[in-house]
Amino acid sequence: MKWKESEGSVSGYKVRVKPMAGDSEQEVMLKTKTPKATVGGLSPTKEYTLQVYVLNGSQEALFAKRKFVIEDLKNASQTRNNRRNSGAAPGKNLTSVGSSTAEQSLGMETAPPPLSTVLTHPGSQFQCDTSAMTDIVLLVDGSWSIGRSNFKLIREFLSALISPFNIAQDKIRVGLSQYSSDPRTEWDLNAYATRDQVLEAVRNLRYKGGNTFTGLALTHVLEQNLKPDAGARLEAEKLVILLTDGKSQDDANLAAQTLKNMGIEIFAIGVKNADEAELKQVASEPLELTVYNVLDFPLLSSLVGRLTRVLCTRIKERSSKESAGRAVKDIPTNTGPQLSPTDLKISAVTSKSMHLAWSPPLSPPKKYRVVYYPSKGGTPKEVLLDGAISSLRLSNLTSHTEYLVSVFPIYDTAVGDGLRGVTSTLPLSAPRSLRVSELSHNSIRLSWKAAQGATQYLVLCSAAPDGAEDYTTEVKVAEPEVLLDGLSPSTEYSIAVYALYGEDASDPASIQETTWGL
Repeated sequence: MKWKESEGSVSGYKVRVKPMAGDSEQEVMLKTKTPKATVGGLSPTKEYTLQVYVLNGSQEALFAKRKFVIEDLKNASQTRNNRRNSGAAPGKNLTSVGSSTAEQSLGMETAPPPLSTVLTHPGSQFQCDTSAMTDIVLLVDGSWSIGRSNFKLIREFLSALISPFNIAQDKIRVGLSQYSSDPRTEWDLNAYATRDQVLEAVRNLRYKGGNTFTGLALTHVLEQNLKPDAGARLEAEKLVILLTDGKSQDDANLAAQTLKNMGIEIFAIGVKNADEAELKQVASEPLELTVYNVLDFPLLSSLVGRLTRVLCTRIKERSSKESAGRAVKDIPTNTGPQLSPTDLKISAVTSKSMHLAWSPPLSPPKKYRVVYYPSKGGTPKEVLLDGAISSLRLSNLTSHTEYLVSVFPIYDTAVGDGLRGVTSTLPLSAPRSLRVSELSHNSIRLSWKAAQGATQYLVLCSAAPDGAEDYTTEVKVAEPEVLLDGLSPSTEYSIAVYALYGEDASDPASIQETTWGL
């Protein structure tokens, strides 16, 4: 068997042949860069999976994979020979590796016909010959775990990835955002008009540093990078290429699903400590074309050939499907108030809810995306609404908390400008008119006015009697009164009463009182 040589730094290959059932798997290590091997002892009628790994020092990464049956390969080879002998147009001439002294042998007496190319890695001459109108957003992890030396390898990978494409304002546009704790737009889709300009921008890309919040970054792509005034075109196909080296510290799946629901295709590339399960959640189907994962940064270069070809093919396929099925669209090509809602009003604010309403844009959107989260930090939540609805009640909020609210209109291939608002939920109703109704040398009776909607009350009583350790007791009651007994004489106590609403508590009502002496 043989394959195309990997690009980049390679110290050798590992070849693994696994039967679908029955026999044990076989493995051979190649300490040379020669991309071929012979594996013996295989059954001609069984199906096997061949895996080729690229070795780089102590690291390895899956380079190529395919299934085969030796008998089928022999039949295919015989068919090609018959065509040549009969004068038919010859097939591709694949050189047999069975007689080569340079290959690693595992004792196979007669080598099977060579496998067809497992994976083709083109050289730098490969060019994607499509002028399809496509908006590509590169979303690059710039967290501390990457490091400056590896970020240089990321820049080289991005340059190699971009180079084959025909970048122009009326063809393929490329924008880039870098993210860590917070996302940052490095340049918009309409910032550069040529491939050379984009490549220069990649070379000048500066390392950001921070944590890994992929969900927030994907939300940034939707809300900022894919807006019309950032260069996103309504009629253009849209691709997002995510590159990360770790597991997200927030929910990446929700934001990714929103993008995919809009018809935006996501490719996910993982390096080193990336979570492959998360990559598969984020990426679009089919995952065998959109998910890539390598064990270390130097191995990113091994992905370039396959990924550029896959991207080129997907751009052509999506463009042709769009052209074949495109009907006259009602969405205007200009931006502005026709695509943006106005006049966001927030009313009926309580401790746990608020009501939103807005005036719809002149061109009705397909859906609205409402995003809300506490201004001092918290996981963004979102609601998707039908485009005919222009109001929403947000519930299960946290009391006494400032919230940021955004409303985005979603069209078939674009997101209009969003509305934004800020408001605070009310505090929970606290107990009122707290007073001491009875007092003795060892007890205090308290009463207060009930808080509307409270399920029960929490009473905390604390003191530091002379010569004793701090004393604290906690009591829960259903009615707006309580008797605290077993107290020490001539001791000052601090008492706080909270109204409880399920798991939430109001601000306290407080009082201090001293028990009688003996």
